[in-house]
Amino acid sequence: MSIKSTWLNWKEILRAFSWPASLISLALSAVLAADTTEINWLLLSAMALGVILMHTGANIVNEYYDVSFGIDSLEDERASSVLLENRLKPETALTAALIMIGIFLCGIVLFTWLFELPLLPVFGLLAALGGYFYTAPPLKLKYRSLGPLVIFVLFGPLLALAGYYALTGEITLLPVWLSLPPGILVSALLQANDLRDYSPERSLTPADRFGLKRAAYIYIGMLILPYLLVLYFIMIGLTSYFTLAVFLALPLKIKFILRTLQGLKRKNSIINQDNCLTDEKDNLPPPEFIGLDEDTGKLHLIFGLLWLFTLAV
Repeated sequence: MSIKSTWLNWKEILRAFSWPASLISLALSAVLAADTTEINWLLLSAMALGVILMHTGANIVNEYYDVSFGIDSLEDERASSVLLENRLKPETALTAALIMIGIFLCGIVLFTWLFELPLLPVFGLLAALGGYFYTAPPLKLKYRSLGPLVIFVLFGPLLALAGYYALTGEITLLPVWLSLPPGILVSALLQANDLRDYSPERSLTPADRFGLKRAAYIYIGMLILPYLLVLYFIMIGLTSYFTLAVFLALPLKIKFILRTLQGLKRKNSIINQDNCLTDEKDNLPPPEFIGLDEDTGKLHLIFGLLWLFTLAV
């Protein structure tokens, strides 16, 4: 294998496009901390690197066990097929992931000692355990239909609170509350992925267990709820009216809602056809669901940047 192809394989499995899902919450903690303290930019940069290492390590562990347990297949749409196609040795990828998570934990210990943050190891350990056991045995949280909930907690409140604590040395609920809108959208990304991979025979995800129709409406609810929370935050004085700027992303959300409803309608239409349905066709996702997870990720990024901007000014 050439150096170029090896690099491309590692680039694919690292999934750098997913990093904003975690970095948005870290940036949120920095924006909030800047109101009460002077930001230590060296510490913040090191934290960003640690978050990326933890996020990437968890991604690789997820892919490793999805392939090991036969969840992934060559017919599925995947952000990475490196291990599935055996372009990298699975054991090598898993070792790299464990090294990344190990470096993250070592960094947590170092920061705890340097900046006297006794609670930081608690946050770091929760992140490492949640990221690893998301798919790894014996917990296998993803395969117990806990995926969206775990992702919401890890990428929303936990990361925002940990970042705020590391920068200020204080524990407060403000970063928890303000992390809810972007955190819900990260879960919506996962829900969109589950809609695409809907397979009731496996019963691995909430979509599989609740049914496609309910799962689609849950996804739509996840798109709407962040705006309701923003309005609520304004009503109780938690944020200013300027945060209404996040509604600039509303047309894109409406587009995704209509797209989801159209995909659900198409799927139901296929299922209801007589004498022309095969099990193979029944398991195929409607075209509207293909790429919906990636598009939801872009939506999260746009909403998250608007949210950060409105909170910072």
